[in-house]
Amino acid sequence: MIIIGGLTLLYVFGNYLSVRYFFDGPLLVGTLFGTAFAPLIILSWFAIGFVVISRLQDNGGSFRRIWTITAYGLLPTWIGGLLTLVAALLATPPTITGAETAVELQQLTTSYYDQPVLRIAGLANSATFLVSGYLWIAGLQWANDCSRRDATIAVVVMLGFSGLYQLSTGQLL
Repeated sequence: MIIIGGLTLLYVFGNYLSVRYFFDGPLLVGTLFGTAFAPLIILSWFAIGFVVISRLQDNGGSFRRIWTITAYGLLPTWIGGLLTLVAALLATPPTITGAETAVELQQLTTSYYDQPVLRIAGLANSATFLVSGYLWIAGLQWANDCSRRDATIAVVVMLGFSGLYQLSTGQLL
């Protein structure tokens, strides 16, 4: 639990480094507060999705077991978070004077996130979900006492939804 708490703090700190150039005051605090709860929201979304898909496949398994394997399966994404932290430290921050228009601020934001180091970190972060998927397949087999095929279907569906979401928001590429 201490390790997960420490990794959460690193995750929040990495996001602080990447947003501190664009936000100030209460907006920065709100962004970091949302970032702190993002892992819990992602964990809940995947766990509930796995439970629903498992029930549609007529597989058993308790919600507690599925929640547990979902949490363990998300551990590789912390590696992606650490990569994002390193990338945020290496990325060149834009210079903001405060007199920019909304269009200029959008261009600064786009140029910041288009840096190769942040693009590579984003792709590596997305690739960690594939490692998580492998762990989830084995975990769902154990939690639901189901076949590898049923576990794979559940994981592919959830990762497919996640990939579609990331593509639609521009986080994947």
